[in-house]
Amino acid sequence: MDREPVMYRIVLRGELGDQFGVLFPDMLLTRESGSTVLTGPVVDLAGLDAVLEKAQDLGLELVWAGRCHARG
Repeated sequence: MDREPVMYRIVLRGELGDQFGVLFPDMLLTRESGSTVLTGPVVDLAGLDAVLEKAQDLGLELVWAGRCHARG
């Protein structure tokens, strides 16, 4: 059974450069006031956990993570 991805917004303390975007290929990486914001589709909790683990491996602290509404 295929699951529909859900859009997530993940805010991490610390700013990553654009070159780190390759580590989060399905996510849009932006920076806001000393934080890195990842926005993109997540299929399931395992996928969310994988994104958060990568961020933790880079030494970034999770500030907030949650579903976001698609803008159109």
